[in-house]
Amino acid sequence: MRKISSQTDIEKRREIWQGIRWWMNRRGVTPNELAQRTKYPQDRLERGLRGEPEPIAHALLDFVYALNPPSARGKFYEEGYEILTDDELKNCLKPPLPRQRSFWDGRSDW
Repeated sequence: MRKISSQTDIEKRREIWQGIRWWMNRRGVTPNELAQRTKYPQDRLERGLRGEPEPIAHALLDFVYALNPPSARGKFYEEGYEILTDDELKNCLKPPLPRQRSFWDGRSDW
């Protein structure tokens, strides 16, 4: 019997896929390369990248290893990503927030 996903589950999946797409663009990784690195089927990868609610929870760790976002680098130097919870892995795959300019950054209009 197949479980029907709720709307919030679908939205969460789409957010994860948007983050993966952002990191792929940032790292210059193609869908084919990412599929090879993660062992995730390329057709399912491409569906998720198109915005379809493709399940991904079982492969989060593989995607974090493949994309290596800075926020995922171990809590302690010797430990790997395996110590991160699913929620922490999902947060690692989100794009970073835009950096706020400070007073000391200077002004471009002066």
